[in-house]
Amino acid sequence: MTQLVRERLSTLPRKNPLWLNSKVRLLNCMGMRAQESPKRSKLPVLAFDKSASNGRREVWNWLPIHAWTVDQVWARIRETGVPHHFAYDLGMPRLSCCFCIFAPVSVLIGVNYAKVDCMTSKLLSDAGLCGFEFGQV
Repeated sequence: MTQLVRERLSTLPRKNPLWLNSKVRLLNCMGMRAQESPKRSKLPVLAFDKSASNGRREVWNWLPIHAWTVDQVWARIRETGVPHHFAYDLGMPRLSCCFCIFAPVSVLIGVNYAKVDCMTSKLLSDAGLCGFEFGQV
């Protein structure tokens, strides 16, 4: 338990803690954008998540960058200096598996050239030359 959590818990009432019986509200912030797919373009920016909610918690999904373009995302990353995954520097248009079926073939070739171990494992697995399924990698 972190020091901050211990400090916060120590200030809560010890007997009959009413806060244990109260409903918790959670805000699930996700970086999905409308530009990524037709299905995602139909998602509301803020929506109640009935499947994740129950009698003790109320969950809402929020998509703060839903309307942003990919250029706006990268401009904000450059502006703030937020670190990003190296796969983008290798040419991947989106971060996913190095075998993503949605990536252009030219990008997959470049990324897999840079990530030889990953591609070698996949090829060995497909050829049945190793003792594990690729999904276990």
